[in-house]
Parts: sequence; structure tokens; C-alpha cells
Amino acid sequence: MGEYKDHENIALTIEGQLETYKSCRNSTDRHRCLWHAWNHNKRWLVLLLEWAMPSMPSYSKHDASHAEAVLHNIEMLLGEKEIKKLSASDCFLILHVVYIHDIGMCITDQYRENLMKREDFRDFLKNCQGDIKLREYAEILLAHCRELEEQAGRMKFTPLQTKLKVYQAVIYLVAEFRRKDHSQESQKILSGWIKDNGDLGAGFSTSGIPSRFFETIGACASVHTSSDFGDIMKLSKQDGGYAQDYMHPRFAAVLLQLGDALDLDNDRFHPLMKEFLNGIPEMSSLHFGKHKSIRRLRINPRKISIHADCEKAEELRLVQREYEGIRAILKDATFHWSAICPEELGMVLPELEPLRLQLNGKSIEESLANAKFEIQQAKAFNLLKGSNIYRNERFVFLREIFQNAVDASKKEYWLEWLGSRWRKEGIEQCEDYLSPYAYPIEIEFHLAVREKYGKEISLLDSREEYEQYGERIKNGIFGVIVKMTDYGTGISKSDILEITKVGSTYNKDRKPWKDMPSWLQPTGEFGIGLQTVFLVADSFTAQTNVRNGERYKLEFHETGEKGNGFINVTPVDEADDTAMKSFGTCFEIFVTVEKIREILAGQESGIGGDPFSEAHTSPRELAEAREIAVRMFLYLNEIIGEKLFPVRVSIFDFQKENNFYKKVLMKRKMQLKPAIIIDKTDIFQLDNQNGFTMTAFNMAEKKGKAHGCGG
Repeated sequence: MGEYKDHENIALTIEGQLETYKSCRNSTDRHRCLWHAWNHNKRWLVLLLEWAMPSMPSYSKHDASHAEAVLHNIEMLLGEKEIKKLSASDCFLILHVVYIHDIGMCITDQYRENLMKREDFRDFLKNCQGDIKLREYAEILLAHCRELEEQAGRMKFTPLQTKLKVYQAVIYLVAEFRRKDHSQESQKILSGWIKDNGDLGAGFSTSGIPSRFFETIGACASVHTSSDFGDIMKLSKQDGGYAQDYMHPRFAAVLLQLGDALDLDNDRFHPLMKEFLNGIPEMSSLHFGKHKSIRRLRINPRKISIHADCEKAEELRLVQREYEGIRAILKDATFHWSAICPEELGMVLPELEPLRLQLNGKSIEESLANAKFEIQQAKAFNLLKGSNIYRNERFVFLREIFQNAVDASKKEYWLEWLGSRWRKEGIEQCEDYLSPYAYPIEIEFHLAVREKYGKEISLLDSREEYEQYGERIKNGIFGVIVKMTDYGTGISKSDILEITKVGSTYNKDRKPWKDMPSWLQPTGEFGIGLQTVFLVADSFTAQTNVRNGERYKLEFHETGEKGNGFINVTPVDEADDTAMKSFGTCFEIFVTVEKIREILAGQESGIGGDPFSEAHTSPRELAEAREIAVRMFLYLNEIIGEKLFPVRVSIFDFQKENNFYKKVLMKRKMQLKPAIIIDKTDIFQLDNQNGFTMTAFNMAEKKGKAHGCGG
């Protein structure tokens, strides 16, 4: 057999550099001590990290494969030229920091047992936000705790299935609780090994190496999740090494942050995870998709390139967030680089190329991928919820999205006039030549039920359809889907970016609006008004089509953190756009009974024929949903004044079969404004296909000209 020879194309690694120090002719016992201590500890840490996956089964892999990937990324950032300049102590430091930084993800049985007694964990369960599945697990665990407390020592057996759910809840919730501070736990675990090896630390060797080395390793590992770069700068730039050299803690910490953040490739999750786990938290599924979406990840000492093609807008947002994190680390590290980088290295940090993003194969701009509400939105929400604005307005969100629809229709009406032959012939009276009937505003109320913790919203179009749901909706969330469609200008990319700025206003001096007649000019309010929807819903959607060819599906979400939120923007092909065939926008909002009960508190509930009686409906939540639909209808009646554009309001519910809504509104007819009544036959239309429909249109005349929209 021939001798093994080094291959010149295989790059030098940090571990290889440490071995070189051990093997070179003039190496010392300390060089050999560092090498052997590392090899011993590496084997032990690999065994320990195997427990990260059972501890956090729905998370991406945090075992030795993750440490290897992080180390590989660091070596790609450094390049062989700079690796050769690393001291033996820096090699030892970096290797240990990489393999130790996630040992806090390994959760012992003793930790779980102690955690069950902690008050901060109980608070965590009560305030669990965001992920739907985690909220469900928190409710399971809290309900189980209440059950045990009620038993007060009495023996009571529950089905094994319930116990399984409790087990799943414990596993996932403890993992989530530990995740947020696992970097600090890694430091605590290592510090514990130094002071008293115990069972877990029995295989970890310090081999006579000063304990300050390992305290430094723990400190570097503890800041790898910190978003405050000042935590890194609290570490020393340089400290005495072990082999007549120096180590550089800040440098190691920065390399760890970058290497960890760049572990984005699409092999981070165990391929069989979904087959062996049930009820995976939504965030884990999104992270799975995020890693799966990576199409290009190139790292070298000069440039970093990332390209992702995501299936969901939420995955796109995660890729964007990871990219922003990498950019922030590079920016801060570059600013402080002279106080971080070892003087003997000539290394400069690489350039981060622009992120290339696609959503199902369609390119999407970075600004749209990360559309979010700015911090000043919190102040707007305080105003909205405080009664300083919109006092005594029960369904103010309807007024605001209706006014937005009117404004968009006015703009589209004017743009159509600017391109018309009458305008070219010098005629100025657009209202005498261009009919407003082409720009109706359509409002629909659909009684609905959402399965608890599910995203699917089921429409109740017939009694048979409602009854066939049975147990599926027994614990569902009842409410009303509000759809408001206009045929106006739509929402463009620039409009989306403006929406994120609370209180943005329409500039009447901007072309082409500067020449609009005063009665046609929009109100201009779009920022805070649109956000009033969050008073009745945690999220809502919009489909929009703009003259310039832009088509989007927009999903508005409130994060639950002081009113901050984000917008998922999905480009839509014309062939796939079933919602908006013409220009305009359709908003869709699910208003739940739970959200609206406060609005109805203390008000009379009888709205004709007693909708709460068994003759009309069961369960009670469905009757309350009907109450909400009628009250929203009556609210629209209150706010609609003189009209420029026709308004069509429809209620979809199987109660149309007995003319329920016709009877209700006939009893309230004296409250309907004359401005929206043409005559009784037109105002009350009822047919088997569309349910109850109100069509409101009134061209107020003044010297032969129509006036603008009131309300």
C-alpha cells in the first residue's frame, strides 16, 4: 500500500491548523496539550449534542452537523491564507466556541422537572403569543394544571390520549422557553463543568489548561444570539494564550455569529421530522420551508451571496430577517474591525451582495418582502383604542375602508376621464359625460365559522351545509366575513410602502390630482384609517390590481407587540387572479363574535323576530354573528351620505330562506336614511342566489352636477 499524501486542492481547516502546531518540529508540550484536549472534548461534545434533537424535536438540527456547518462557514470567510495566521490558542478557542455555543439546546429531565415549579414558566404559558399551535399547547397544559388543582388530591384517571397531548405540550413549550436563552445556558453549563464536572461534565477535559480559557469560551458562546453588538465589544480584544501566543475573544465571537447566521442551507432539518412528529409548531414549519427555499449560498473572503425561492410569504419574511441579521453583524463588525481583528491578520470582512428573493418562482423586491409597520404605529393604536379618536364609533373600520374605496374610485374615475375623448375635445364637465355607474362599491357580509386553531373559514350558505359540519364547528369561532370591493386605482408598490407610514396623506398638488375638481378630490387619509381594522381582527387580506400591471395579494398581520405588524406581499399573475379581473381592490376581514362582544355590550339585542330564539338559530354564537351583520349594515346606513358611486350591500346566510333579513330591516325602515333609499322595491331585493341585497344610489343634483361622496 502506498502512503497517503496531502491533496493540494483540499483547503486547510482550523482543526488542521491546530494539528499542524502539534506536529511541527518546534512544537511544545502546550501545543500538543491543546490538540489532545480538543480531540477529547470534541468527542464528548458530539455525544452531548446528540440530545439537542430529542430536546427540541421540531427545531432545525443543532447537533454536531450544525457545529460542523458553522465551522465550515467560518473557514470559508477566513480563507486558507488567514487560517494559517491563526495562533494555536485562537484555533482552540474558535473550535470550542463553535461546538459549545448550542449545548444549551440539550434539555435534561431535571431541568424540565424544575421548570414545572417556576412562576416565570407559568407566566410564559399564560402570555404565549404568536404561534397558533404553541397557544393550543399552552391551553392544554394550563387546563391540565387546573384539573389537577381542582382534584385536590382525589384520584381521577383521564384517557391516555389526553396524557399524550400533555406530553407533546411539555416537550414543545419547554423547548420554546429554553430556546430564547439557550446561549446563556450554554455558558452556565460550561461554567458548571469547570467548577464541578458532575455526570455531564465527566468527559470534558481541561488538561491543566487555565480555567480562564474555558470561561472565555463560555462568554463568547453566550453572546451568539445577542442583537446588541455592544455585548461582543465587552469581551477583550486580546488575551494571553496558552502556547506562547495570544487569543482574541471578540474575533471568535464575531466569527461565531456570522458562521451561525450563515447556516442557512437546505439540509438543516431532519428529513424524517414530519413523519415522526405530530402537531409541529407553525414557526418550525416555516423555518423548515425557509431552509428548503435556499437556492444559492456562496461564502468566500470577498463576497456572500444568498438566493431563495420560497413557497410562502412568511418563509420569505424569515429569509429576509436572516439576511438583515447578517447585514447588521457585518455593519457593526466593520465599524469596530480595528478593535476586533488580530493585528497579525490582514483579513477584511466580505461584501454582502443584494438578496435575491423569489416567491414560487416570481421575483419580489426586498422592500416588499419586508413591508412592516413602523414603531410609531404603537402611538396610533393607543389613540385608536383610547377614544380620543373615533369616539362612539362602533364599527369605525367599516367607515375607513369604505372611504378608502371611495377615494380609490374617485382617482380611477379621474384617470379614466383624463384619457377619454371628451377630455381631449376640451370638455371640462366630466360628471356630465362619464357615468359613475362603472365604479360601484360592493360590500358583502358572509356569516362564517372558523375551526378552532384552524385557518380555514367555512361559509354558511345553506342550512344543509351548516348542519353537515357537525362536530367540526362545535368549538369553532363564529363571526362575519366582511368583503369590500372597489373598482378604483388599486394598491401599488409605492402605496404599500406608504401604508407602513402611519398617517401618510394624499397630496392634492401631485400630478395627476392637482386639476381634480374640489368635489372629486379624495380625503387623503390612508395610514391610520386602514389600521382601524386591527381593532376587530388580528389579520386581514386584500387582493389588488393596478393600472400599471401590478397585482398583489396582501396579508396584514398584527404581531401583538405594541401594535406593530407586517404585510405579506405576494405577486399574482393575471391568469391566476380570480378575485380582481378589473382594476381595484377587495378587502376581506373576518370579524369574530369574540372581538365584537365589547361593542355590543349594553345595547339592545332584539332586531326583529328575536334572532336569539331557537326558531331562528343554534348555537347562540351564530345568532350573535347575525346581530353583528345587521348592526354593521345599519352602521353603513348611518355613515353613507350623498353618493357619487353606487353602493351594493349583501348579506349571505341560510336565514335568507325565511326572509329573515328583509323582516329585520323592514322593522327598522324608519331609521334608514332617505339618501340611500330609492324606493321600497329597490331597497329590499331577495333571491335564492344572492340572499338579501341593498343597492344604494343617489345622484344629488346641483345645477346639473353630481356631488362627491359623503360619509
